[in-house]
Amino acid sequence: GIRDYKVTGVQTCALPICPVPPSASSRPVPGPPTQRGVCRYRALLIGASTGGPEALSELLPRFAPHAPLPIVLVQHLPADFGSYFAQSLARRVGASVVEAYDGQPAVAGRVYLAPGGSHLVLRSGEGHLVCGLSDAPPENGCRPAVDVLFRSAAAACGDRALAIVLTGMRQDGARRSEEHTSELQSPCNLVCRLLLEK
Repeated sequence: GIRDYKVTGVQTCALPICPVPPSASSRPVPGPPTQRGVCRYRALLIGASTGGPEALSELLPRFAPHAPLPIVLVQHLPADFGSYFAQSLARRVGASVVEAYDGQPAVAGRVYLAPGGSHLVLRSGEGHLVCGLSDAPPENGCRPAVDVLFRSAAAACGDRALAIVLTGMRQDGARRSEEHTSELQSPCNLVCRLLLEK
């Protein structure tokens, strides 16, 4: 089944790795959507490690192009690989994927990727969220680390952050969480349902 976690007020769930459909890499990148649903959450956080690129290529196209909130992603990457990965993921996902920079406003419908070698954090701006970068020491042997993002999102969003932890993470992203089980059939259905909650 799917493992659910509660991490310092951030709702999270760990998902199984999904295979990439053959047509995923040929999807065109559309322009920004003009209408978005209503969502009670302020940000969707995703943590990924081994197998993450394939899982993200399967999961993100189903909701990212029309997501009514920013998607903030920590994928364990080498320091110089972030820009290439963002471009590659954008082609597969059909949405804007950018390597986050310090002080960047986090807007709905865009995916923000943690640069390799830096922690990505979220901060509250004036009416919106802002991406920040940190060179703090690695956590769980990782920089970027999912736990760092989750803590910052809990501070910036309270219980209005939704997070997905993909398998292959070891302890990063679930370190201080309480595990329980859920019988939901589809990770994508879970995300879409929660995104549309008012």
